[in-house]
Formats: sequence, structure tokens, C-alpha cells
Amino acid sequence: MEYPVMMGGAAAGTLNVTTEGLFTVFEASVPGREGLVRLSVYGGGREGYLGVMQPWSGGLYLRR
Repeated sequence: MEYPVMMGGAAAGTLNVTTEGLFTVFEASVPGREGLVRLSVYGGGREGYLGVMQPWSGGLYLRR
């Protein structure tokens, strides 16, 4: 499934959630952005911290 990555109240990139065997894989990309960005997911009244996005191909990227 694909979800928007929200930054400052606006969609800035995409978060893809897939299954690989027994694991759930979160893969996020935000093109054209720089800097320190900590990525979390929210659902069911809870927060799940994924990690710090890293520079990649002119934007930011994270895979967990």
C-alpha cells in the first residue's frame, strides 16, 4: 500500500508498505528535500518511530 509522507501539513513524498516473508517493509522517499528528518508512522492512536531519513538521489530515503 502507498501512503503520503506529510511534512508541514502537505504531502512531500511517498511511503510504501509491503510484506517480505514474515516482515513488514517500510520504504519512504521524499524528492528534493535535504536536512535531518525523523520519520514516524501513526495509527490506532499510537506512534511507530521508523528512523532518520538519509540523503539519496537528490532527496531523502528510508527503508526499514
